[in-house]
Formats: sequence, C-alpha cells, structure tokens
Amino acid sequence: MKKGNKYGYAEALAAAKRPVILFDQPYNQSLANEFMYRASNWLEVKNQIDYLASMNL
Repeated sequence: MKKGNKYGYAEALAAAKRPVILFDQPYNQSLANEFMYRASNWLEVKNQIDYLASMNL
C-alpha cells in the first residue's frame, strides 16, 4: 500500500480478492475492481453484505 494513499486499503483488499464495500462518493469513483461493491446508504450496505454472505466467500 502506498503511503499517503487514503484508499490504498480498499485497493489492497480488492487486489487480494477480498470484497470491499465503498460508499459511492465522487472522490472514490476512480476506484474499480470486481471485488469492490458500492452502496449509497446503509440499506444497500446490508444488501451487499447479505449478497456476499450468500456467496460463501
């Protein structure tokens, strides 16, 4: 992870094939990976968690 990169944790987890749920914000739109999921509210976070749990990751 690059020092000073506040989104390095998300990139590192996704690169390690670990799911990451990000709140969809303009400042993190450049982050993309098949293991990154987006949510705009807490209900969407719960839905993403339920979806990921059903996949048995």
